[in-house]
Amino acid sequence: MDQNNRNSRNQNDKNRGGRGMWSIVLWALLLTIGVNYISVMLEQARTAETSCEIAHSELVTLVEEGKVKSIEIGDDVYTITPADGFVYTDADGKSYNEDYTLFTTIIPAMSESLLTLCDEKGVDYAKPYQAPISPILAFMVSYILPTVIMVGALVLLTEWRRIAAPAYKKLLSVLTFPLFMLTFIPAAVCAVFAKRGWEPTRHTVAIGIGSLAAAPRE
Repeated sequence: MDQNNRNSRNQNDKNRGGRGMWSIVLWALLLTIGVNYISVMLEQARTAETSCEIAHSELVTLVEEGKVKSIEIGDDVYTITPADGFVYTDADGKSYNEDYTLFTTIIPAMSESLLTLCDEKGVDYAKPYQAPISPILAFMVSYILPTVIMVGALVLLTEWRRIAAPAYKKLLSVLTFPLFMLTFIPAAVCAVFAKRGWEPTRHTVAIGIGSLAAAPRE
């Protein structure tokens, strides 16, 4: 009866431990998504404070009037560098000095005529080279790695008192936790291709309860 109770308690502990680990992973994933979302929103707010969108027709007018120094061609927008000494003023009378960036959306049907006008007016234009980034690598760096670090941090917080190590080693373990998780990759690969089998454990010594009770205690 006692053995059954112990087995039941062990099984319950395992179930609680599994649910607790999945809860930590879920919280870590939610925190990672939240941090990425906040960082994107802050970047958009910063860009909005330091840039001004103008109409495509305004860009053509500025080029014709010699008020554009150069144009950077992006994937979706033109980023405009005004000529030296020119301060752009919008329809509301607000002025934008050199600390602001002017941009407008690219209209593919008018790109050729705009570039021809730039050649006539001596306006430099270029499309910066961007090294290709693997989507898988970008996803791992943006989500997988931060999530793993979050898991390590949450585990450290919940098990701080149980970890027998100095505080600096505990904190360092958060950074090394992703390396520890990487060790599961070769283990998983080996588990897939390894020959699996079961070998019985041979018991050659038989000890009864009476022998154990009679054994001297240290």
